Amino acid sequence: MINRLNSFPLTLIVLCMCLASCKPGVPRDVIQPDKMEKILYDYHVAQGLSQEDFENRDYNDRLYRLAVFKKHRITEAEFDSSLVYYMRHTEQLHAIYKKLSDRMNKEALALGASTSELNRYTLSNTGDTANIWTGDINAMLIPYAPYNKISFVIPADTAFYKGDKFLMGLSAKFLYQEGSRDAVLSMAVRYNNDSIYARTIHMSSNNNYTVEIDDRDTLGVKEIRGFILLTKDKNASATTLKLMLLDNIHLVRFHKDMKNTNPEEVEDEDSNNHPQKESPKRLTPPNGPLRSPTSDLPHPNQQISPQVLDKAQSIKDVPEVPAKNTRR
Repeated sequence: MINRLNSFPLTLIVLCMCLASCKPGVPRDVIQPDKMEKILYDYHVAQGLSQEDFENRDYNDRLYRLAVFKKHRITEAEFDSSLVYYMRHTEQLHAIYKKLSDRMNKEALALGASTSELNRYTLSNTGDTANIWTGDINAMLIPYAPYNKISFVIPADTAFYKGDKFLMGLSAKFLYQEGSRDAVLSMAVRYNNDSIYARTIHMSSNNNYTVEIDDRDTLGVKEIRGFILLTKDKNASATTLKLMLLDNIHLVRFHKDMKNTNPEEVEDEDSNNHPQKESPKRLTPPNGPLRSPTSDLPHPNQQISPQVLDKAQSIKDVPEVPAKNTRR
């Protein structure tokens, strides 16, 4: 009996170890998540370097990619087979991208790169020019739901004025082994009268993109909403690398020149830029307004009285003053 009691803790430990070993995880022949994160980071840096020489970018892309594999002591086949696994397990892949995004955010903030583009803006929510973006400034997308889309809603507050202008921008980079690249940036503004104005652009290359909407009719804004969507290429393989990096996401609100202007009653731009001139005052003679000799003549379609005919005849009988000859 005593021996059985002594063996119980040992049995319990063995059972726990067996349960832990049965827990689903990444297979041994697949590149582990921590190492995959480092490889993808270097892969991103390598692609950025390859784009500097536009004429030889395809050659450089291949060259730098092989350099990454050599650095981490893996083969291209091992990398591709690992991608096949992670593309089929999107939750694990998203966890890797999340860590990679956090790393890029920290490094960008440390270097000042993510805010350099916004240094000319007042980074508050009350200034005349302010960055009102509330989400992550860096993000990553893969063409598989729910990790292929970023949605946002920004309700208006007391810092929003009639006549405001809004500009959303970001820097996009694609890490694709194959397939067409296409992403959508859409922003919509709902005004106080519930009308909606939206603008949408497509992104297909490594570049900076912006979308701009203004409250031209000074209706006032209720909210701003939109999304960033990475579309899926149906003709491309589902097991190759397809990654979109978003950097420096910002949404800037610009106030109009509010000097001497009530924010709730913004005047029309034309009236501000072209103020009305004071009309000259009319001078009235002491004996009444001056009248033309023909001001009492009736309309041609009216019947003319004999008194008016006599008056008109007297005007015709006035001799004409000869014009002076200016020629010498």
